[in-house]
Amino acid sequence: MVNGILVGVDGSEAALTAVAYAASEAQRQDLPLHLLHVVAAGWLLHRAAPRSLGSLADEYQRGGRVALAEARRSARAILGNQPVATSMQTGDRVRCLVRAAREESLVVLGNERRGLLDRLVTGSVVNGVAAHSPAPVIVVPDTWTPTTVHDRVVVGVKDYDSCEGLIRHGLAVAAGRGARLHVLHACDYPPAYDPGVAAVVPIDLWLDEARAALSAALSGVAGEFPQVAADIGVEQGQPARRLLLASARADLLLLERRGHLLPIGHLGGTARALLRDAHCPVEVLPAVREVRSDDLVLEKDGGIEKAVLHVD
Repeated sequence: MVNGILVGVDGSEAALTAVAYAASEAQRQDLPLHLLHVVAAGWLLHRAAPRSLGSLADEYQRGGRVALAEARRSARAILGNQPVATSMQTGDRVRCLVRAAREESLVVLGNERRGLLDRLVTGSVVNGVAAHSPAPVIVVPDTWTPTTVHDRVVVGVKDYDSCEGLIRHGLAVAAGRGARLHVLHACDYPPAYDPGVAAVVPIDLWLDEARAALSAALSGVAGEFPQVAADIGVEQGQPARRLLLASARADLLLLERRGHLLPIGHLGGTARALLRDAHCPVEVLPAVREVRSDDLVLEKDGGIEKAVLHVD
């Protein structure tokens, strides 16, 4: 079975934007497309009276079918007669999407810009999936359009001592798009440091060390992609802010998830900020140093799960 592209569909305009992006990627990479809608069982079980649970479930199932049908029409407008698979599951949205991602090569999600209070109340499916998915996750802002093209891919590097794999992936993505690659590392003194630290450890030394390490890493893999023009940027400043500025001139921003000894997944503050505010789609890659095993929490789900797959 050829792994394809999974798209989370929830009936929102942001999800339709993600479908359009994923369909374009499926066409460009010649990959199958899978649209998934998840009915949140936890909400039904905790909010509904027993006698009304069945009718609520039926209503949400109908809503899911409508959302999938609309998403399929949107995908077909780009893919033509290329088959599009749709499925619907009942359960926790993050867990269902992460589980489905095990069978796919890429996950695409839409990100609707919401107020802080709404994010605090509803939580974030985007952050949960990006933190746990075994496959790369691309989050598409609802402002994305296919007409704005910069022919530029940006790789945001945090750990410049072990970034060769991330840069290699960036080169491969840029090669597939016929784009340039910009490798960017930004750093600044932590706010808690006394200003006198600058006299002891000049920031220029940190920047020079990062520049040398990035140059070596890029040189080590650039020969595999001779068609890609690549350059390095090392900047002083708050990393999220610098990467946010770079995203305004990019078609895709690549980040690597923090590595952990336990398979629990984690997103740092910079990644969360960029998933929320970046001007271009953001791809989060699983850390190569993570322990690759099934998420133990997912195996303890215990919720109601139903899955029906349709291919037409």
